[in-house]
Amino acid sequence: TEKSTIYHFDSSQTMISTGNLDEVTYNINIVIKGAKLNIQLIDKDKGIYEPSGQASLENPKYEIYDKDNTFHATIEIPYPGKTSYINLSYGTYYIKHLEPSIGYQLNNKIEEIIIEKPETTITLEEEVIKNQIEINKLYETTSGNIKEKGIKFEIYDNNNQLYETITTTDVGPDITILPYGIYTMKQINTTTGYKKVEDIKINIKDMDKTYIKYNLLDEKIKIPINIITKDKTNNKDIIEKNITYKILNKETNKYIEYIDEFNQKKTEFQTNENGLLDKVITLPYGKYSLEQITPPKKYLENNKVINFTINDKITLNYLNDELTYIIDFYNEPITGKINITTTKEETNIKNNTIDKKNTIRPNTEIELYKDDILINTYETNKSGNLTIKDLELGKYCLKDLETKEKQCIELINEDNKTKVIEKAVSFIKKLETTTLIIKNIDEKNNPIVHSQFEITINGKIIKKETSKDGTITISNLPIGSYCIKQTKVSNEYTINKENICFKIEDISKEKEVTVINKIKKSTIKVPNTLNNINPNNNLSKIVIMGIIFLLMLIKKEIKSN
Repeated sequence: TEKSTIYHFDSSQTMISTGNLDEVTYNINIVIKGAKLNIQLIDKDKGIYEPSGQASLENPKYEIYDKDNTFHATIEIPYPGKTSYINLSYGTYYIKHLEPSIGYQLNNKIEEIIIEKPETTITLEEEVIKNQIEINKLYETTSGNIKEKGIKFEIYDNNNQLYETITTTDVGPDITILPYGIYTMKQINTTTGYKKVEDIKINIKDMDKTYIKYNLLDEKIKIPINIITKDKTNNKDIIEKNITYKILNKETNKYIEYIDEFNQKKTEFQTNENGLLDKVITLPYGKYSLEQITPPKKYLENNKVINFTINDKITLNYLNDELTYIIDFYNEPITGKINITTTKEETNIKNNTIDKKNTIRPNTEIELYKDDILINTYETNKSGNLTIKDLELGKYCLKDLETKEKQCIELINEDNKTKVIEKAVSFIKKLETTTLIIKNIDEKNNPIVHSQFEITINGKIIKKETSKDGTITISNLPIGSYCIKQTKVSNEYTINKENICFKIEDISKEKEVTVINKIKKSTIKVPNTLNNINPNNNLSKIVIMGIIFLLMLIKKEIKSN
């Protein structure tokens, strides 16, 4: 409330007097007509109101200042990117970017606006956050890593929609620019024999990095390899330790190597107790050859080289829960053969001698055992022969069912070059024999030498003569019937004409037969020489006395008989 001012002059008339006036209130509507500012928001790269990538153009904030830097208002631009601000006096204004939309950069540039007509429209640009993506695509070779061209990468947004496709060149790096968002980059194809890189997650969220570089190396596809050694005859797995192999890379002409537990390079791969390689082999695509160094113990060596190729056409099978390329390597088993003969001993009387000879014993049953288990019963042919073949190596026992004899043999290979290991077994049915002793004596138990006998042995005759001790010894005589007949004796004896027959049934002891000859009675003739003897001659006397003494001895001998 302002104070009243009173003017006073002497010659003036008083028009008003001092005092308080009654308060009077009036409502006055004043309309000020100012300028209108229309604001249009767009994406800088697209030039329209359409967000890039996974960004949003909704609700960025701006501030308006006048030329004196006096703050006027904060403006938020809603969807669809249009707003207005009214009642601006004509003049110069400035718009500052206060807060960008999601996924967009803050624009530090201050926009100048000159308001000189009732309505002014301006366009504000927001630039999306983006990064440059560089792909340097390589693949691994024996001579180093080289550029890999023609490889296609597809980039998908967070809705799994294809956003962009990049194909690599042989110069590289291959470049693209991705706006704000989360993406997945997938390798679509690859060089034959090489792995694709795993999917790559790309997160574009700020401008800290102007580019993101990916050095992508395709590793060679390596396939697990295993070798199963098989029996060529029955296709069964040979489960044996220490079978060894080597693998040659035909492209490099070098054997595949590995480092053992002693840090030594090795080229030979061994099987374990399960018959599988004890060292896992992984081979890249290529051409190879497999050779066996040490065969299974009871099998022939196999010098045949197996050529194989690792590529995307091979068939993989699960082995120990892992997809594996399995190579079958075949070995032929070394087999055993047993040649069996069955014979029997017989008495052989030839050239006035007796011995034994073996003759065929046909149709003899033979049992074959392995590990005390009967495998089969066989029979020899009419020639007494039997061949058992295609036997696994090992220990076997054979039993002659006629004689009950049992023989055991072992079929063992000394090397891996001999296809068949042969053994011969002979079963002989022994002839049970004994010895015959013929004793020839005279009545006084004196041995008689050089007497002759015919001995009939089971119908066959041999002739024998007593030795200096007056005996004949004949061995190898079987059970049977025998006869002994004396055919000649010295002149002092009377021949024994008895035909002595007997049987030999007990071969546990020798058979002894005694043949006795009688001494012949002798007649002594004295020559007629007495007429010529002169009794007076001393020599004649001696001769006469000797004759008398001899006659006395003869007489005494005759009486004793």
